[in-house]
Amino acid sequence: MEANRNSAWWDIAPPLCQALAPIDPIRGQQNLNDVWEGEVLVLDGPHANTVQRSVFKRHTHPGKLPVEMACTLVAGALGNDVPMPCLVQARAQDLPGLPQQPAGQGDLLLFGCAYIQQDRFFEQLSTLADSTLDGAVWNHFCGDAPKAAKAAALDELITNWDRHPRNLRFDGTRWWLIDHDNSLRETEGKVLSEMEAGFKAHTNWVAGQLLERRRGDHGMPDAARLAAARQQQILALSAKINTQWRNNDPRISNIWQHTADLVGLISRRLPMLQALLGERIGVQPAPSLQWPSTPQQPPAPS
Repeated sequence: MEANRNSAWWDIAPPLCQALAPIDPIRGQQNLNDVWEGEVLVLDGPHANTVQRSVFKRHTHPGKLPVEMACTLVAGALGNDVPMPCLVQARAQDLPGLPQQPAGQGDLLLFGCAYIQQDRFFEQLSTLADSTLDGAVWNHFCGDAPKAAKAAALDELITNWDRHPRNLRFDGTRWWLIDHDNSLRETEGKVLSEMEAGFKAHTNWVAGQLLERRRGDHGMPDAARLAAARQQQILALSAKINTQWRNNDPRISNIWQHTADLVGLISRRLPMLQALLGERIGVQPAPSLQWPSTPQQPPAPS
């Protein structure tokens, strides 16, 4: 799939696609899920019957797919560069390395997104140790302070603790934000409509890097203010997903319902975003809001 087929892709239900063999596994020490890349046939929407290249993953927990979908949609609506998402159907026998599945299960339903071709220089760096990759990625990424500040505001909003350099991808022109399934961990096992929206992110990796490299001109307060101003847009997106995104497959209908609820929760966090990010980047941040030198998984929710 092309990264962005139109300027407002997040306002249209992501297409359903069929994975086409052969499919290649993506291997790496950071992959917590099974991840593949390959061509997919778009089955519905304005680009039906076209073949595109996609990356798709099988989440270790079924609730992670709506989380990744919701965060990707919100990220795009707030002006971040994220690959256009899709849902991918795939036969278990076509997915190399997939553990044995129960007989008669049918096609798996996976989160997919447009394939981003990595810039050759950063592609070569990605084969090296993290210590070598980290400095190069963060120096380059933070060189565009407005874009990085927008990413910092997003990660504070969706409580994404996992923005390590391998979850940033440079195509030679733009940096793309990928992998959001470790966001909103605070929602696990909770009734979203009953949750208080002011929970705090455990870490914000981009904010820490910006403060280190652009302390005088990072622009994060402005990025948080501009994001918060779009609350009504995000609330409208939640309502649209809830009322208009329909599918005869109950699995997909359930994904859209959960995605709508998550987007609604994120919209309720937007008025608090300036305060949350401001506390983090203050001269003496509260201990609970400090960031580590490397991404760390937050404590399991109680």
